[in-house]
Amino acid sequence: MDVHVINYKRKAEESESKLKDLRSLYDSVRMDRNLYSKNLLEANVSNAFLPLKLLVSRAARLSFVYSMHTFAGVSATTTVPMTFQLLKICSLTLSR
Repeated sequence: MDVHVINYKRKAEESESKLKDLRSLYDSVRMDRNLYSKNLLEANVSNAFLPLKLLVSRAARLSFVYSMHTFAGVSATTTVPMTFQLLKICSLTLSR
């Protein structure tokens, strides 16, 4: 009878040890998942602003071209419509 009790206690200790190892593994996997999820969320937020940054940089470039044409004496009647057409093209390419 004592042999059976000792065997059951040993099996219980082995099971508790396995359970402890699995809990540790689960916790580490969960922490990694949370970290990767956080990084993915931050990357998605950062990527959401890229089209806006692109549009702003294109608008700034067009504004610079307009100011250079004005400085060089090119008439505003040809430069302004061209600038608005380019802005329209930029916004159409970003909306796709």
